[in-house]
Amino acid sequence: MNRFVSTSVGLLVIAIIAGIFALAMWSFREYAAEAPAPPSQKAQVNSLKGAMGNQNVTQSASEASTADWKTYENKTYKFRLQYPPIYKFLENKISDAPRFDLEGTSIFMLQLGMKIGEGETPAYVMVFKNFSQKEPLREPAGTDPASSVDATVGGLKAKKYDTGDGGVVYVVANKGFRYEIGYVEVTSAAEKENFPKILQTFQFSN
Repeated sequence: MNRFVSTSVGLLVIAIIAGIFALAMWSFREYAAEAPAPPSQKAQVNSLKGAMGNQNVTQSASEASTADWKTYENKTYKFRLQYPPIYKFLENKISDAPRFDLEGTSIFMLQLGMKIGEGETPAYVMVFKNFSQKEPLREPAGTDPASSVDATVGGLKAKKYDTGDGGVVYVVANKGFRYEIGYVEVTSAAEKENFPKILQTFQFSN
């Protein structure tokens, strides 16, 4: 009799333990089914490639938009840039008349635009010498800019001035020259739209 009772109790304990184990396994499987699976290494690599691909597409589109542009280079004043093939350009050497403002002496001007002539004011690059070394990036003479922000032109520190009347001027200095690159309020809308792309191609040469 005692042996029968002992055997029954042992079987009951085993059954209870088996039931607890089965319940635990069921709970774990339910949790695992509901939890999101971590991305595989392949999926992570593909995601990274996709992001890089999007960046490359953006860069390629930008490069394609200027792929047929022409290159202008000035070896005297040590700069070059690209411009749309429908643009014309005009070089003006300015007399070295003495000036006494901090901006310096204007010695050269390049005009770029679809039309260049009387009544037309396209984008421009002005070159100065004898400017203040203490304030090489000061605002252009004769202007009262509405705002100014730090910028980069040709890989160098520059200053951007909004003239308040629709014009914009970027000022940068390099190797003894000061450059003012911008457009005025009457520059055409199409030329204003192309100006940032032209500015991105502006580089200093040796």
